Amino acid sequence: MFGGRHQRSILFYSTAPMNYVMFRRIGERLRNDPRLRIFVFAEDAGKRDIPSLYAPLGLRASDFVSSFRARWGRFDLYVSADPKMIGRRCRKKAHIFHGMSFKGKAFTPQMARYDRLFLFGEYQRRRFVEKGIFPPDDPRFVLIGMPKLDPLVDGSLDRRVIAEHLGLDLSRPTVLYAPTWSSRSSMAKVGSTIVELIGRLPVNFVVKLHDLSLLPGHTKFGGPEGVRQLRQQFPSFHFVSDYDVTPLLFVSDLLISDASSVANEFLVLDRPIIFLDVPELFAHYQNTIDLDTWGRRTGYVVSDAAQLPEVVVHALNHPDEHTAIRRAAAADYFHDPGRATDRAVAEIYRMLELPLK
Repeated sequence: MFGGRHQRSILFYSTAPMNYVMFRRIGERLRNDPRLRIFVFAEDAGKRDIPSLYAPLGLRASDFVSSFRARWGRFDLYVSADPKMIGRRCRKKAHIFHGMSFKGKAFTPQMARYDRLFLFGEYQRRRFVEKGIFPPDDPRFVLIGMPKLDPLVDGSLDRRVIAEHLGLDLSRPTVLYAPTWSSRSSMAKVGSTIVELIGRLPVNFVVKLHDLSLLPGHTKFGGPEGVRQLRQQFPSFHFVSDYDVTPLLFVSDLLISDASSVANEFLVLDRPIIFLDVPELFAHYQNTIDLDTWGRRTGYVVSDAAQLPEVVVHALNHPDEHTAIRRAAAADYFHDPGRATDRAVAEIYRMLELPLK
């Protein structure tokens, strides 16, 4: 095993920095224990330099292992936010999921290969049961919550500090646009129109794209020069490429999305959401998508981008509309926000058969 004779070794598999964000808070806690050693195997569709790519998340070159070691090395625990099973010789395996989307891709029989599923909330349990993948009382289910969202409620974030870092005017409301990753997304279809329409409103307009939208050849807005020109044309426009959307959610008064799991994460804050309709994308996921349980009922659905300015103004002026259903959906999606990291860490120690430090 890697990690020394008296250490327990953990292998985390990441397909994109946003996956490591799901594990980051857990990893920071575990790294303080000299009995543990955490290794990362990361793959990148853009063939970029992995250590440099993950450096903003606090990882060093020495934290990473090769594909051969990840696949054939002996580790005590394999943790992944992706269904793919890389650590073939790991003693135990835990899945932590990479988002809470209503597109439904996570509810797959592949999950049965894991010893533990770190569930975000009761919604996930029901969906697995409804699909016949697991029985209701399966011991692999562990109700954790989403550690990534703990900062939204635990008092660790400061709105003013975040606003100053982004260059936002706190006298104005902040509107965040965070679409899903797809050639059928709202960004791919009407992204430039959205920027022009919202960029003219008296708001801070922040755009946060999916990690995969930043791959070479996929960068939107014409790259850095295009972003600079948009900033000149629309001073309220802010393009953010940070991996962790959580601080952006915290500072935002309203979210515009389409089918991104970010829209569900924003529910924890009980603030207005606008969904841009993407029927072509929904048709693509017709065999897995769940629009009936909560779906887009938690916000406003806009079928024509030209309607956005009017709906944005209305939503900002009536922030309590949809509040009852937002709170109900958030409670179903995310168990007890604020203490999910504690529960995840405790479960990992149980899996490693170590007393909690």
